[in-house]
Amino acid sequence: MKNSVFSPFMKPFLTALLLLSALRPFAQNTAAISGKLTDEKGRPAAYITIVLQEEQQFNTTSGEDGRYSLIIPADKPFTVVFSALNVEPFRKNIRIKPGDTLQLNVMLNTKLQALKEVVVKTENLREKASTTEIEVKGTTLPSVNEGIEAYLLAQGLGVQKSNELSSNYSVRGGNFDENLVYVNDFEVYRPFLIRSGQQEGLSFVNPNLVSRVKFTSGGFASSYGDKMSSVLDVTYKRPKKFAGSISGSLLGVAAHLEGCDKSGRFTFMLGVRQRLSQYVLRSLEEKGQYSPNFLDVQALMNYQINEKWSIEYLANFARNRFEFKPENRETTFGLLNDVKRLNIYYDGQESDRYLSLMNGLSFTYAHHENL
Repeated sequence: MKNSVFSPFMKPFLTALLLLSALRPFAQNTAAISGKLTDEKGRPAAYITIVLQEEQQFNTTSGEDGRYSLIIPADKPFTVVFSALNVEPFRKNIRIKPGDTLQLNVMLNTKLQALKEVVVKTENLREKASTTEIEVKGTTLPSVNEGIEAYLLAQGLGVQKSNELSSNYSVRGGNFDENLVYVNDFEVYRPFLIRSGQQEGLSFVNPNLVSRVKFTSGGFASSYGDKMSSVLDVTYKRPKKFAGSISGSLLGVAAHLEGCDKSGRFTFMLGVRQRLSQYVLRSLEEKGQYSPNFLDVQALMNYQINEKWSIEYLANFARNRFEFKPENRETTFGLLNDVKRLNIYYDGQESDRYLSLMNGLSFTYAHHENL
């Protein structure tokens, strides 16, 4: 009877006694520091790291209200370090008796890092700030139509093309008519075409004659004009000796001559291009007899009259012919398990022919090297 009454009350008491006896040595060997961290204006300093320099396993971080609390070994000299990226480190030497709590409030100074003075110098004019100069390497262009416009796509300048057979491009969603094209300061007026793409002829700019290409996708000077999308400013070469080139492929041939007289005051360039793209067009869905024949001849002559006066003449002749006798077209559509095939048979033909001629004459007066 005595054991049955004593047993239920003694078991919880003995358990609590054992826990207290186990915690007592730990409490006798530890102490605590706590407090609040603020900045110069009295605002709470949040997310500040508090760590013992000698034993870095004892560390904590202040909360959003700036308060912190850290248990540390007692009766030993330590250096407490308060640090963060945006404050100056603060150090405090402490030694606390076992079981005591040290109230340590600290005001931290904001770290100010003075940057060195940066001076940006440029020789470009303000109106040329948004202009990108494109380096034209040789005559090998990553395009079917072998036009200078292929370089614009590779530069990531916001230029897009919807048809790889066309030299037309759009900038920031605009159409091709909103883009200005200049060759040696002559504005190029592109003729109206029957259709852009497979019926379109050669691009106006001859890559064999190009010396420099500048492209501006917005923010260009008012001297270019009032169109809104872009400016393609092409400068042809100024020959210093007699030279020439010729190239050919299954898509056509191209050749050019350039030279100057003994005095160097008269220079000339002549470029001829012919493109036959029937091998490319045969891969289209419309099967038939393709007969495209595009011819382009350009000439540029410059004469330096004296130190201040010069005269320049630019001529371009383009003859474009496109004939197509369609036979049939096969189109496949539908789902993987339900494929449909549509065969269309044609009768008739398409015959497009157009000529374009451009002449430009300019007189240049150089009053002063800065004007």
